[in-house]
Amino acid sequence: MDAELSRIAADVLRPGEQILWAGKPVRGSRLPLPPYFGILVGGFLLLPILIYAVSSDHSIAALVINLVPIVFIFGLIALVFAKLRGKYASAAHNTFLLTENRAVHVFSHAQVSNVASVPLRKGTSVRLFKGRSTAGDLLIRRKAGRKDGDAATSTFMLGRSAWAGIRFSGVPHAEHVRDVAERAIAKNQQFEPEIHENPGG
Repeated sequence: MDAELSRIAADVLRPGEQILWAGKPVRGSRLPLPPYFGILVGGFLLLPILIYAVSSDHSIAALVINLVPIVFIFGLIALVFAKLRGKYASAAHNTFLLTENRAVHVFSHAQVSNVASVPLRKGTSVRLFKGRSTAGDLLIRRKAGRKDGDAATSTFMLGRSAWAGIRFSGVPHAEHVRDVAERAIAKNQQFEPEIHENPGG
């Protein structure tokens, strides 16, 4: 672990917490657009086309005039979104940590620092989105219970959700990192006490 990773880890580790893996996004990583963004764009583009198809006045000029603003607006939204979220895939601002208890995403930019974490225990899932090389994205999330105050919401969410999670974007050797997280989850499950319901209660 290099000096920068060691410094960041020292700032976020809890007393007695041991680090299993630490890394940063590989160069050139990009965050994807939100889910269903393409479907939304397609729906708006389909509307003027349907109007053109059922209209008695098949004017190509009118169709183009209706389509151009939609393409421009969604193109602008996609560009702004990419610029705003691009920093979340930058190695300069993002650090990913796996301890024996938590998955941690540390984001630092200018004077802003945000630490989001998800406990690695029963109920936590690790999903791998493989890239073209050994790099990939990991989505680590869990169902947060009423007493689960250790599941921090993702940086990209506006408010607390029933699901809490973080995304490791552009992780080098993503399959290995996923295996490390899953082994930690399996190990922690062995030490979790089983809850038995009392039929008479």
